[in-house]
Amino acid sequence: MSTYLEVREVTKIFGRRTVVDHVSLAVERGEVFGLLGPNGSGKTTTIRMALDIIRPDSGQVSLLGGTPTRDALSKVGYLPEERGLYQKSRAIDMLSYMGKLKRLDSRTASARAEKMLERVGLHQNRADKVQALSRGMSQLIQFAGALLHEPDLIILDEPFAGLDPLNVQLMKDIIREEQRRGAAAIF
Repeated sequence: MSTYLEVREVTKIFGRRTVVDHVSLAVERGEVFGLLGPNGSGKTTTIRMALDIIRPDSGQVSLLGGTPTRDALSKVGYLPEERGLYQKSRAIDMLSYMGKLKRLDSRTASARAEKMLERVGLHQNRADKVQALSRGMSQLIQFAGALLHEPDLIILDEPFAGLDPLNVQLMKDIIREEQRRGAAAIF
């Protein structure tokens, strides 16, 4: 399978407002794909339809060769625009939990959490509670969580918000590594 995501003529209407109007796109294995547009243009809504969070009013979505089933969704790493970390959890526990949500066993989730904290430069903060981390550090934790299970498709909604230039470059470098592994990414 070379097409990881295909969106065909999807439309979404909220009330009288058409938010997404017959959008089509395809993302291939190893591709880095950018969804560009001003605020309110339907980028996040399109992503949410691709992930079966909301249903399109018309059109079709194919994710990893089929419908967005639970199995297909377990192979997707998603960094949403709005953050959802448990503020009172330690960074390492938050990442391990995110790995378990993506079907990793406890041992693998813990080992990968340690490795990802090292990779994003936050291993020294592993025992810190999320609420004690800066916005940029929290962003890197959530980014690490999206990659923990080695997904085939990585979807990053506004990934650079709150990051300094060095961490933006770090995130880009990690995405390039994932691309070389064969993953596709959507920004």
